[in-house]
Amino acid sequence: MRISAEIILRTPLSRTFTILAGLTAILLLQPSCSKQTTDYTALVAELELAELATTFNEEKTKRLAPKNTDRLPLVDRQSAALLASLGLTGNRADILGLWTTHPIYLKLNKVEEPAWLTLRKGTVMDFASRLTKPLEASISTGYNIVPGSLWPQFDPDRTVVYGHNDWKHAKQLCALLHSEGLKPSITVLQKQSAFIYNDDWGEPTIPLVPLKNGKRLVVGVEFDLFLEFEEKEDVERFAELVTRFAKKDSPDEAGLIHDAWWQPFYRTFIPTTFGQPLTVMLVQYQGYRANLISLPKDASEKIKQIQSLDPDWTVEPVTIWVNPAFYRFQLGDYR
Repeated sequence: MRISAEIILRTPLSRTFTILAGLTAILLLQPSCSKQTTDYTALVAELELAELATTFNEEKTKRLAPKNTDRLPLVDRQSAALLASLGLTGNRADILGLWTTHPIYLKLNKVEEPAWLTLRKGTVMDFASRLTKPLEASISTGYNIVPGSLWPQFDPDRTVVYGHNDWKHAKQLCALLHSEGLKPSITVLQKQSAFIYNDDWGEPTIPLVPLKNGKRLVVGVEFDLFLEFEEKEDVERFAELVTRFAKKDSPDEAGLIHDAWWQPFYRTFIPTTFGQPLTVMLVQYQGYRANLISLPKDASEKIKQIQSLDPDWTVEPVTIWVNPAFYRFQLGDYR
């Protein structure tokens, strides 16, 4: 707002004070022209990435954080560095707008029950009921059911399949990859899952399904992330990052992304330096496929047993390579 100095000079003194007082009041009510400070930590929490931000060490934070954040507290600089690594810069509105078009958000923001399970739930439940037989016979420790028609197409040389049940964890995992320069193509496949609960895990937080052999079963909808990387070498880097930031080794361990598991479960379809071979006993029934896992030395006999349990399904072996923690789980070690 401008006012001529000539007007003030020609105005009686009392009126001049009145004008100046009014101008002061008006200016105090105007929005500040100075740049508003973005609350990076609050934004990161809103995007469900808070735990990931705390994993950023001093070197990574310094390398990625915008220069105008140098004087902010460490927690804010970590958050700013994370946002910048995802290409989320600017003020709050800019960052939120960019996030809603980001591939991580677009791929991992749906949490409702999958349509395929809703449409043919009776068939899926029938299949699941039949699959309790090999679990009760101690042939397998669990299974995953998906429609055969939805199985993604991918390059087996460059793809990791990572299983979990928490979408916040998935967002943080994929954001972690981005922050390390890895930007795989992401395909999500939701699955009906069940697995034997290990008593060493502590008291369960959800109701469990009892089996005839005394074991208890965790049942729910989970998902697989099919992560197709640009290079084969990226698969090895992925394994290193999971071990550092998504593998729990103690109940109160710090520096991990949200809901890290004792046994992360990821697999490849070619040998890797970290991978241990297992056999998927692929059971197919009325358009659906179920994965049951076996040690390779036991697979042939177990496949015969599974086939004998139900004449309506077919069973075939598929070799996969899994991460060490999940392999140890198959050997009976809960970590």
